[in-house]
Amino acid sequence: MYALVLICTATGGILAGSFIFQLAGIISQGGYWIEVRSSLPFAIVITLMIGLTTTTYETLRFKLQAADLELRTRQVEQERAYKLLAEAQLSSLESRIHPHFLFNTLNSIAALIPSDPVRAEDTVGKLASLLRFSLNAHHSGLVPLRPGTENRARLS
Repeated sequence: MYALVLICTATGGILAGSFIFQLAGIISQGGYWIEVRSSLPFAIVITLMIGLTTTTYETLRFKLQAADLELRTRQVEQERAYKLLAEAQLSSLESRIHPHFLFNTLNSIAALIPSDPVRAEDTVGKLASLLRFSLNAHHSGLVPLRPGTENRARLS
């Protein structure tokens, strides 16, 4: 179908061009059809070559753009999946570290009770504050960088 349109375009162009050349006096009155018949095969071949080449190029360019877009979409999805995997691994690691940290701290406090009960009591208070902060930080998702700013972080 596209080739037929190109052939019709080439024929129309030769007819119009020969007519303009006749009006300009470049082609004589009787030479119009001779010029059309001699130029038409070349015009059709050139029009088909250029038209089909351009169509093929544009089709391939469009397919390449679509493939590039699909590849980028897949890369974004893969990066998102890797990010979710890293977050899940971090969460799993955190859930294993917290009980271990708590166990070690309680053992240290138990060891302090006979020798330094005041220090043991102070350590229990610090542990309670740390656990309270840890619970609040998990809910808000924000961790203050300066001590004493946890209330301001929650208000923000």
